Amino acid sequence: MKLPSAIGRLFSALAPDTAPLASGFAEFLGEKQPRGVGWAHVSGGILLALFLVQLLTGLLLALDYSPSTESAWESVRFIEDEVRFGSFVRGLHHWAASGIVVGLALHVTIAVLAGAYKRPRRLVWWAGLALLALALAAGYTGYLLPWDERAYFGTQVGTAIPGSVPVVGPWTRELLRGGEDVGPLTLSRFYAVHVALLPLLFFIATLLHVGLVRKFGITPPGSRVGEEAAVPRVEPFAPYQIARDSLASLAAVLIVAVLAVTAGAELGPKADPSAAGVVPRPEWYFLGLQHLLRLVPGDAQILATAVLPGLAALFLFAIPFLDRSPERGLRRRKFLVSAYLALLVTAVGLTIAGYRAVRAEENAMSERRTLAVPPPPPRDSGPPATEASVARGKELYAALKCAGCHPDAGPPRDFAPSLAYQGSKTRGDWLARYLARPERIYYAKENERPVARMPGYELAPDELAALADYLSTLTDAALVPPGGWKPEDLTAERVQRGKALFEEELCSTCHQIGEKGGRLGPDLSGTASRLSPDFVLAILADPQRVNSESAMLPTDLSDEEIRSLAAYLFSGNR
Repeated sequence: MKLPSAIGRLFSALAPDTAPLASGFAEFLGEKQPRGVGWAHVSGGILLALFLVQLLTGLLLALDYSPSTESAWESVRFIEDEVRFGSFVRGLHHWAASGIVVGLALHVTIAVLAGAYKRPRRLVWWAGLALLALALAAGYTGYLLPWDERAYFGTQVGTAIPGSVPVVGPWTRELLRGGEDVGPLTLSRFYAVHVALLPLLFFIATLLHVGLVRKFGITPPGSRVGEEAAVPRVEPFAPYQIARDSLASLAAVLIVAVLAVTAGAELGPKADPSAAGVVPRPEWYFLGLQHLLRLVPGDAQILATAVLPGLAALFLFAIPFLDRSPERGLRRRKFLVSAYLALLVTAVGLTIAGYRAVRAEENAMSERRTLAVPPPPPRDSGPPATEASVARGKELYAALKCAGCHPDAGPPRDFAPSLAYQGSKTRGDWLARYLARPERIYYAKENERPVARMPGYELAPDELAALADYLSTLTDAALVPPGGWKPEDLTAERVQRGKALFEEELCSTCHQIGEKGGRLGPDLSGTASRLSPDFVLAILADPQRVNSESAMLPTDLSDEEIRSLAAYLFSGNR
């Protein structure tokens, strides 16, 4: 029994009213494919799967997102830190978007190589180009929605590019921004276009593209125009080609899921229009255009903003007119295929060069910040603890029943950390600030990262200081490595060596600094403001000794390398 016929009979038996629909569906599944159709034709199925991932994850993200400049960043941080699987869903949405751009570029390239743009499939070609343009527009509008520094300044540049076009440029820039600068109206417009207009247009273009493919059929590989009917049709769509499409789609979704877990989606500091030293960095698929702007002199910027991109788009649109011969063989289309491949290689080369230029600029900015940052302050920048203050803190610890959640000796409980060696771990001044508002942790920017559910007790400043003084006495001498940390350990040479080690040892796979890195382990941003230098040295030397449940494995680094890593963490990451 053939699979398509069986499916049709099953639907007819279960629901007789659906017989015409079932018959059409069975006909679609049973349609035989031209000889040569196979793994090279799975990109359409991959794109459909990734588009469905985008729709689902976009809907889930919209449930918790707030499209306001006052709360957009906070809502994204809430999704990342508080919503169950929120970070994973956002990572899926981010990487599936990149997958769609790559998949569409691959789809278009396969169409060029197969000559699938020729009569009578010109509309199929143009519908595919429309999908590529819509995917880029979705990336362009979605980029601003987190409202972090990178998105804000990147959008400043991104909206300035069309604004440089003669005559219509200023009008286009104001239409995009909703005013002179990027602000609340820009975010509102980008959000509306991203979640309402573009998905609708993408859905319509997809239906048009798929419908036209169904009408004209898949282009038989190597056939001449008008001779497609002579190509043998050897196997039905189901189960053969549908199995290939399904396996390829599953592999693509799994790759996106792995990237969502290991790399996630970046979220930098909240957008601050007055911030200095921020390197504008658009999404990777716009880096080539940004780099083209760098290469063109200022008085000829229109070449990079309008002329060259416009010519490239015009070339793609005009391909069906530039090649009217009935031949689809590569050898008989050398000029056009070579021109397309040259355009593709140029775009890839500009993207790689743009990425390297941005990374070099970011590294240079990081080095300037590192050298400008003074050594970390003494362990406790406030007045020294007194016996009376420590005693008062111990009384508060008992009165507030802190030990009910946080044991001051022994292992931690499931729902709260142990304070057994808190004084060896964190800085006393950080503890006092944290206890003032325990529902928010003191981070790179104060009161911006909700991570805890500990209630606040509205303590007076002297009570906060006393409680912090007492907790600072809970130390463990075993956590002080031989020699300890000395202020002279922080040198520019060690910072640079530590930065190199951080990359060589793949620390960023699990740990985030600023907007870069993974989220599997603790965020190391602001290390100098939170952690004791001795504790950092101890955990770098032997994490299992500090915490037997730590997933971090011991390293084989030398003492000098460990101090270099610590110096990097204590340099410009506060």
